[in-house]
Amino acid sequence: MGAAAAYLTVLTLLKYTVARKRPGLFPTTMDRLGYWWRIKGEVVRGAGRGKGLGFPTINLPLAKGQDVMHGIYAMRVLHEGNRYHAAGYVGTSPTFGPGRVMVEAYLLDVERELYGEALEIEFIAMIRADETFANPEALATQMRADCQEVQAILARIEADDPMRRFPLGRALSGTGLSPLPC
Repeated sequence: MGAAAAYLTVLTLLKYTVARKRPGLFPTTMDRLGYWWRIKGEVVRGAGRGKGLGFPTINLPLAKGQDVMHGIYAMRVLHEGNRYHAAGYVGTSPTFGPGRVMVEAYLLDVERELYGEALEIEFIAMIRADETFANPEALATQMRADCQEVQAILARIEADDPMRRFPLGRALSGTGLSPLPC
């Protein structure tokens, strides 16, 4: 490997490391990586509380190294060539007592049962930090407001996705997924 190639490899690794040290800052992260930060996983059954609140979610346990700041996110879920908008959550669901860290995604505008399916989740923007609510009804009220904010953010991103300026971002958005206009 030549000196220039070695330098670019080290620079890429440094950018990746810096981006991973600050999860939750996705505009900064995506500018450094050249694509939306994403995780892969298999959908598992949750406790069913989201469904009871009117927000059925798909649930992914975080794998080692998939450290993400706890909170509410605008996300896109990638499954079998389709991209779905989602309001997402990362955390332990403190309103319901202690639990393990999970990624939960409520698919906006579509209902799908994906238990046991492999998929990817793109983290687009953090909406707010995790918090504990007095009761499930207060949580559901906040979730409705969060979903409206997520829909507005994702509509802006779909209209002008900044990842299209990066070759890797264009490649990832065009491989078997509903293509973004360039």
